[in-house]
Formats: sequence, C-alpha cells, structure tokens
Amino acid sequence: MVGVGACAISGSPFGDSSALERSFLDRFRPTLYVLGCPPHPLTFVCGVLDLLGIKS
Repeated sequence: MVGVGACAISGSPFGDSSALERSFLDRFRPTLYVLGCPPHPLTFVCGVLDLLGIKS
C-alpha cells in the first residue's frame, strides 16, 4: 500500500475528525509514504524507484 500526500498520511486538517475512519492503517501499514500536498509527480516516481531499489 502507498500513502500519497499529506491528507492520506496524517489526515491533514481533518485528522481529528470523527467523520474520518483511519483504523485500517493499524491493520495495513503502507510500504511507501510520498510526502507533499499534492506531491510532485517526480517525487512519486522517485519514491517508487526507491521502493524497487532502483537508483534515481
């Protein structure tokens, strides 16, 4: 699983909202976090390449 963007990773401004259900993150840990809001496309590509073990 890949967490992309600040909202997916931390919940951003809605992190403490009761309307947001994030309990699945306790069961399924992301293998890759791509930071940014929104993340730059090259940041995503570099993250996937790092995950695959390919030098970027």
